[in-house]
Amino acid sequence: MASGEERLVLKPGQPIPLASRDFARQKYEWYPLLLDEAPLCRARISLLQIFVVSRYEDCRSVLTDDRFMRNRGSALGKSASGPLPFPLPRSVAALTNSMIVRDDPEHQRLRSLVNKAFTPRAVEQLQDRVEALTEELLTGLERRSQSGPIDLLNAYARPIPTRVIGEMLGVADEDMGRFQKQVRVLTEGFSGWRIARTLFWDLRGTVRFVRELIERKRMRPADDLLSRLIEAEEAGDRLSEDELLAMV
Repeated sequence: MASGEERLVLKPGQPIPLASRDFARQKYEWYPLLLDEAPLCRARISLLQIFVVSRYEDCRSVLTDDRFMRNRGSALGKSASGPLPFPLPRSVAALTNSMIVRDDPEHQRLRSLVNKAFTPRAVEQLQDRVEALTEELLTGLERRSQSGPIDLLNAYARPIPTRVIGEMLGVADEDMGRFQKQVRVLTEGFSGWRIARTLFWDLRGTVRFVRELIERKRMRPADDLLSRLIEAEEAGDRLSEDELLAMV
C-alpha cells in the first residue's frame, strides 16, 4: 500500500466500484482483501450491479453448476428485457447474441461452430505472428529510446492485441485505422457515464463497421478467422449474421 493511503475497508451494503480509478490504483490491495473477507460481494461496473466471486473453488462451482445461468432473460422469464438488465437500441441489440450470455444447448451449438474456425493451424499461425510483431515493436522501441522516455502501453502493449486481432479477422491494411477506433470504443467506453454514450451512440459505428467487414468476407473469403467463421458448418447449421457480429 502506498505511503499515506488509508487502509482499505469493506463497507457493508456498499458495492465495490470496480471501474473506478481508486480501485484500479489499489487493485492489488483489494484482491487479498476480497479473498479473505468477502469472497462473495456486491460490486458495480458503471451502471451495472453485479456479484463478485473471488475464490477458485467458488468460481469453478458457479461456472459448472447448471443452477447458475448466463442468460438473464432466460433466468427471469418474459419480464426480462434480455441478457442485460436494460434494453439496448435495436441497432446494437445483436451484440447480445454472443455465446458468453447463452446457456446450453445454445451455448454448445455456438461453441461447436466457432471451434470449426479455431484449427490447430490457425493457432500456430497466430503464435508466429505475435512473435514477429513483438520483435518489430521492440526494434522500434530501441530506436525511439535514444530520444527520450517511451509510453510502453501505447507504443508496445496495446498495438499487439489490436493488430493481431485485426489480422486474425482479415481486416485490410487500409481499414486498420477504423478497426483500431472500434477497439477503443470496446475497451475504453464502458467506464463511468461513458457507458451511455457507448451503448446509444458509439457502438452503432462499431456494428456498422463489422457488418461491412462480414459482407466483404462473404463476397471475397480469404484465409482468416472471419472467413472460416462464415464457412463453419455443423450438421447443416451455420452462424447467422447477428451471431457472427456478436462473435467478432
